[in-house]
Amino acid sequence: MYSIRIEMFARAEPLEFTSEDLMSDPAAEMREIIAGLDAIDPQEAMDQVFETYMFDLCTPCRRHMHEQFKAKSGKSV
Repeated sequence: MYSIRIEMFARAEPLEFTSEDLMSDPAAEMREIIAGLDAIDPQEAMDQVFETYMFDLCTPCRRHMHEQFKAKSGKSV
């Protein structure tokens, strides 16, 4: 028996600021963002940041998953 855990999480991107960003009103933008959060289901918002799944695999399924992951990663099997 094998176990596989899949984690999906929001990746942090480097922040880039333009001169327009520096001239904007960040407090007003934050109020808009916070107001928009009221329309989002809390679980859906959480799922957009982090999700984890755990599966048990038999030997043939483990072999199949291994081959699929290797093929997607560009590594030879």
